[in-house]
Amino acid sequence: MNKSYEMKIELLSDMCCGTGEGNGSNIDVCTTFDEAGLPFIPAKRIKGLLRECGKFFVEYKFAEEKTFARVFGDIDGQNGIIRISNAVIKNYDKIKEEISRIFMSGTGLAEVITKQAVENSYTILRSQTSIDEKTEIAKKNSLRTTQVIKKGSAVFMANIELIEASEEDEKLLKNCVKTLRHIGLNKTRGFGEVKCDLTGRGEKTAEEFTFELNNMNDSVTTEYTIILLDDVVMSAGSNINPNYISGSMLMGAFAKYTKDYEWFSEVILKKTIFSNAYIADENFDYIPTPLSICHIKNKKEAGNEGNKSYAFNDADGYERESDKQYVQYGGYSGIDTDGTKIFEGKVKSAIEYHYTKGDEQKNIDKNIFTYEKILKGQIFKGTITASPDIIYLLKSVIAANQNILFLGGSASAQYAKCKFMFGEIIEYKSVTTQEKMIIEFLSDVIIYDEYGNNSGNSKALEELVKDKIVNFKYCKSYTKTITTGGFNAKWKLPKCQHTAFIKGTVLELSGCETKKTEPCIGYIGALNSEGYGQYIIRNARGCELIICKTDKKDSEDINIAEDSPTMKIIKDVEFDYLVEKYKTEAIKNANKADIQLLSNSCAMRLLSIYQANSESKNIKSALKDSVKKDFTSNEELMDFSNNVIENFEGVIIPDIFYLSEVKISEENKLFKEYIKAYIKQIKRRYQQNENEGKILS
Repeated sequence: MNKSYEMKIELLSDMCCGTGEGNGSNIDVCTTFDEAGLPFIPAKRIKGLLRECGKFFVEYKFAEEKTFARVFGDIDGQNGIIRISNAVIKNYDKIKEEISRIFMSGTGLAEVITKQAVENSYTILRSQTSIDEKTEIAKKNSLRTTQVIKKGSAVFMANIELIEASEEDEKLLKNCVKTLRHIGLNKTRGFGEVKCDLTGRGEKTAEEFTFELNNMNDSVTTEYTIILLDDVVMSAGSNINPNYISGSMLMGAFAKYTKDYEWFSEVILKKTIFSNAYIADENFDYIPTPLSICHIKNKKEAGNEGNKSYAFNDADGYERESDKQYVQYGGYSGIDTDGTKIFEGKVKSAIEYHYTKGDEQKNIDKNIFTYEKILKGQIFKGTITASPDIIYLLKSVIAANQNILFLGGSASAQYAKCKFMFGEIIEYKSVTTQEKMIIEFLSDVIIYDEYGNNSGNSKALEELVKDKIVNFKYCKSYTKTITTGGFNAKWKLPKCQHTAFIKGTVLELSGCETKKTEPCIGYIGALNSEGYGQYIIRNARGCELIICKTDKKDSEDINIAEDSPTMKIIKDVEFDYLVEKYKTEAIKNANKADIQLLSNSCAMRLLSIYQANSESKNIKSALKDSVKKDFTSNEELMDFSNNVIENFEGVIIPDIFYLSEVKISEENKLFKEYIKAYIKQIKRRYQQNENEGKILS
């Protein structure tokens, strides 16, 4: 029985979940934010901290070693039963959606509500230095600035699930959460103090499915869509990080949900074909670009109507010019229905860092390594081919698991969570063969020659096509080969390696058997159930393709409700923007002021009287009264002070804000920042002019 919990994390002090990076000029250590500028605590960090707490209970005999290994996993590769999500702020999904809508709106508000501005609304900068023990002064070049999330600025929530948990498993988890008191960097210097609570969200039980193998000879193909809810690590072992979802990975994900059913082997391993899933958007379901498509070197950029760029398909009859240098187009692409335009599909990814602390007792060294992840929010599409009964069964299985799959590495923490949706049944059109035909492979192809040996010889591929798809006289091949592999999680062993023709392989056939009707899409070769060997067959078309950019849909109206949790962030960002605007205006006004007859004490006397009134409920009003009372006999000082106040009142607030009214407390803060910036700039100007001899004595 699976148990689900919600972990609440409150910040009792400033916190920095270091990313291992800085921003170069003014921050040495940055904390973690998502692409919208919202803070989060990585699930890997939470799992590691809970694991450290668990070691404490094992060491002092409050929990058994086997319970600890069962919950968190062990060094021998056994996966733990715990699954943790990133800890995000309350109402995260709604806030992120609304902020992202602002980013895409193209309005004046989008110039204010930026990713950096959202980050700044949650953070402050803390600086520290190192003291030399001998001289008791700061060491040179030891100043470090850390970006921290302000205490009280956010409450974080993380989902935790225990798979088939026992009472001892639950007890250990609850005790670990209670014991967790610090997160992030500089825990011994007051940072990262937290309060954690764990509340149950109920039990999850898998539904039982009865299934009879009926009408298994007929098969249909249905589309599926995968939306990445978390970043995903598509590791294929041996430093290979695919930028697509393989059929074997999808098969493994469904196997985890169905392995205990008696029909598992027959249905999942034998009767179902899972295709690869490639990047998609509202314009195209992109496919691996055929190897026969090229472009002129340094001229791949998408053109416009007045300055077009072209790609060329050799397989469709393009004849290369001898005085030009061509390179392969590569990546993923979509070609419009009339075959005249090509659009590039890009997979967004990033490099992540991971640090392992090591364990001297178990002879595990400390280590830091990097890996590539595919960023969340992207869409991938593919197909599943099986009988209607099996399609219905798989739909029932995924629905029973809330349409959630876990794909790729680190499924127990931070990565891998995806939303899976079945689409409509596809009715593929047939193609009538002509004298010239093109076969393009959408996935890697594994074939065996006549002697039963795995082959990477293009002639063997041609013979298989001639035997299984269409008879032809001549063939021109555009191929490359790779070595496929992988890892069997069940047996904890590498999979058998094969030499395969890579996805994008093209066969240009001529002298074909004409007027023969063939399905336009199919599979040949080995391991079809895992997506290998998928191809399309088509007639020849135009060989020149205009390189185009995909059209972005017009952004929707922002329309954020006043009671939305996003509104507080927006107003905080807007107010920070106003603070910077007032400080900028203060400097401008100070630069315009006539200081020829101004004594150096004027600014200091105004600063002194401002500080005396800085705790007033309305600083500006109190300062006006004090100036009128104390500076009556000094006309120069009176004029200077009134000028500062009048200039503040003359600053125009932009009309693009949701922050339509500024409260007295907020106006006090604005006035504080304004007058300090004004006086500071006046003093700077006075000192500069005095040094240059421009001040009259």
